Amino acid sequence: MLKRGTSVHSTDNNDWSPLKKVSLNDHVEFVRFLLNLGVSVEITDKDDRTPLRAAVGNGQVEVSRELRSNGGSVNIARKRDLATLLAEADSGNVEDFPEFLK
Repeated sequence: MLKRGTSVHSTDNNDWSPLKKVSLNDHVEFVRFLLNLGVSVEITDKDDRTPLRAAVGNGQVEVSRELRSNGGSVNIARKRDLATLLAEADSGNVEDFPEFLK
């Protein structure tokens, strides 16, 4: 993909970045790879959601830790979205909260 000139900062039709896709699917090594290439941890999709929000919402603890250690915040509310932890609590996804806060 990169050899063909595709940017790691590109997005698809839903504004999903490569970082969001790998965060959602628990690919921590690819998360590290993309972050090392300079991809912003705060990149958002068309719904103003970050890769961290995707990872937390999908129970990806290790990816969430990696994103948080690179500046991702679970407490920042976006223009059209609740803060990550608030949104997940609102949807009932609370069983992993202690892990996300470590």
